[in-house]
This record gives sequence, structure tokens and C-alpha cells, in this order.
Amino acid sequence: MPSFEKKVKEEILKTGLPTEIQVTQTLKKAGWVVFNEYPYLDRDENKIRTLDITAENIFKKPDSTEVTSGCKLFIECKKSTSALGILYRGRSFFISKFEYFKTGA
Repeated sequence: MPSFEKKVKEEILKTGLPTEIQVTQTLKKAGWVVFNEYPYLDRDENKIRTLDITAENIFKKPDSTEVTSGCKLFIECKKSTSALGILYRGRSFFISKFEYFKTGA
């Protein structure tokens, strides 16, 4: 019978968590500010849900304090056993009281 630790590891490897950890570490090393399990309100079901990762970065001109642009990423990490997996959500949902995020047409 497998040990408890081995069983937990096997179950974790079936999820998107290892990818989420790798993406988080990569973004942090590249200078991004990263937040895991970012909450938002799903307006369709009126429930609080979370995004796996949000990341923010501000880009400045070299040798200057002047901000030239900023970028915010919303990332979901999913595990797929097929060669290609694309997840699409064609509905709008609420991210925070300051931001509105929409995917699809």
C-alpha cells in the first residue's frame, strides 16, 4: 500500500498546481508582483471564486522613474491529458470593485 505522502503527491500531480507553482516562480523571478488565489465575484452564480494567479508589472523607461506602461495578467492553470486543451468562457465576470474583466466576444 502506498504511503500517505506518496498518495498525496500522486493526487497533486493530477492537478494544475505544479504548473501554478512553476508559473508563479517564473513571474516572480522576472520581476512581476504575483498574487495567488485572487478572489472575484462570479455574477452568474453570485459566488466568490478565485483565479489561480494574477500578476502585475510596471514598465519604466531605462534610467528613469517615468512609467511607460503597466500590465496585469489573469492566469488559470489547468491540467489536461490531451495534446491541446483550450478553455473558453464567453461570459463576463466581476474581478473586484475597481476592475471588470471580460473574455470572449
